[in-house]
Amino acid sequence: MTALFRWAIALMIAGSVATARAEPNVPGPTQDPPQANDMHVGIGVVCNSSQQVARYLAAKKDTTIEHAIQVVNREEDDTSACGMAMVAFEVGERIGDVDVPNGIMHVTQITIKAVATDAGWQRVPGTLQYTAFFEKLEEI
Repeated sequence: MTALFRWAIALMIAGSVATARAEPNVPGPTQDPPQANDMHVGIGVVCNSSQQVARYLAAKKDTTIEHAIQVVNREEDDTSACGMAMVAFEVGERIGDVDVPNGIMHVTQITIKAVATDAGWQRVPGTLQYTAFFEKLEEI
């Protein structure tokens, strides 16, 4: 078992407590959005471009996660433009923000380092993708 694989499992177990009560890509109530230059493990929607993430968020307002992914993929004529995945990743540049009920989704570039598959964690060459992280806004 490689060190990355052991490390990813440890993070997955530790992270499952914080994310078990939340939707994919939504940090728990006391969890800050992921910080740059740290390795993270999460389950959520990832897309090939920041525009696709923004389109996914717009479609998600009126439908399910699965259907919103299908909307983007159909519009892009690419079945893999967006998808749900469990990945080990580093956070990159925040591209923009989208207002959502009770908070903001930060559209963010990530570099995927490993992907969870039925056969276990598989390392991948650093792959640039995009996702969004929820930040809850406190009422004043």
